[in-house]
Amino acid sequence: MADDETVTIGSIKSIESKILDEKREVIVSEPANYHTDTAEKFPVLYLLDGQSNFHHTSAAVNHLARSGRIPPMLIVGITNTDRNRDLTPATTNPAEQEEHPTAGGADNFLKFMAEELFPWVQTHYRTEGYRLLVGHSFGGLLAIHTLITAADMFNAYLAISPSLWWSNQGLVAQADVFFRKHKTLKKDLYMTMGNEGGAMLGGIRKLSGVLDELKPANFRWDFRWMNDETHGSVPLRSTTDGLEFIFSGWGLADPLPVYDQGGLEAVSNYFRPIGERLGFVRNLPLETLSILCFKLVNNERLDEAAAILDYDTERYQIPSLFVEKLARAYEDQGKADLAIRYFEQALERSPGSSVIRERLLKLGVTAESMTLSLDLSDLEAYAATYKIDGAFDINITLEGGKLFSFAPRSGQAKGEMLPMAKDRFYFEGSSLQLAFERDHHGNVVSVSVSDGGMITARAHRLTQAQPVDG
Repeated sequence: MADDETVTIGSIKSIESKILDEKREVIVSEPANYHTDTAEKFPVLYLLDGQSNFHHTSAAVNHLARSGRIPPMLIVGITNTDRNRDLTPATTNPAEQEEHPTAGGADNFLKFMAEELFPWVQTHYRTEGYRLLVGHSFGGLLAIHTLITAADMFNAYLAISPSLWWSNQGLVAQADVFFRKHKTLKKDLYMTMGNEGGAMLGGIRKLSGVLDELKPANFRWDFRWMNDETHGSVPLRSTTDGLEFIFSGWGLADPLPVYDQGGLEAVSNYFRPIGERLGFVRNLPLETLSILCFKLVNNERLDEAAAILDYDTERYQIPSLFVEKLARAYEDQGKADLAIRYFEQALERSPGSSVIRERLLKLGVTAESMTLSLDLSDLEAYAATYKIDGAFDINITLEGGKLFSFAPRSGQAKGEMLPMAKDRFYFEGSSLQLAFERDHHGNVVSVSVSDGGMITARAHRLTQAQPVDG
């Protein structure tokens, strides 16, 4: 594998390690919105056995982040060279030492992570201080070993079927001593076990007993026995469940009961504890306001929904489809002035929508075109090919002084892009919009595609397209 070789879900990088005296490879997956806000920083998930666990882990992280259940995260999957050496602490069992002659290098491997890998990641990527370690089998053993020997390396630990039988269950005895001494430890631990049974299950049950008796007040933990999963199948389900446990409180599926109890302030305050626990800011999400507006309209509480729409409009632009829903509800109640007001708001956010224009015409309002005029030099900056990760290309060309977009593999026909602002375009007769993002040098680096104000895809710039007769 070569440096910067692109794969479907990440890129492979190489690090020369003086501590391990070898080259190590990691697979890195950037969050979907990594290039859209060049000031945002992200938590980092460090994944052991990266070559075998990367696909399902990146899928789980991206799906849960896209659903608002966890924060977007950078994933760093560490591939193996000598797995037995790196993932196991020293053993007092002669039979284990004979079977695994290179075992016992866990502490040296942790030194590599702390002194070489962490600084490398911080240098090359925008990261929060928050780190999460995920390991399976021997990797789960290393996760528990790290927790009780170098706890501050990570904020949270996910140990999947950890091999706690190692060294005659020595880590369980160490954990008993550790937790008797550390009464203020503020970490998260999620453990699972498949149908392995025997010393595997016995070890994790003993550790659970230690935690039941001795866990510090601010230490959050859980254990789930997944008896219908095998040792090989348990990682996928464990990763999803573990991430939801660790980041519980990140999302709010139904904000209406919270709103009914304490208003919008209560909804905003709902997210404060998770931010304080994780150590970085968790603001009231736009998605939560949108859902609340939707539910209020469905409950015919239209004036309350309108107040949500008008709340802090500089920070929150609720998508046009929710604004249009409110406008239709006012129209059904015969409140034409309010219907016009919110149809016009919806059109501002989705100026290409012929449906909204037709509704306004029925109410006696002719909406003016919102097309802006941009110089040819401005338009040239957008002409390029953009790639949606793992999917199709979006081709943007400059022809006759006009921009056109088409994505043949998605079924999108060629259409003219009409500017509504610098870096933002719409298509006449459509609710689709394109919003371009720039890096700190002012160069266009990516584009977001939205439908009715809801972002449906993000694409990263690949090439600089040549203008066509432009």
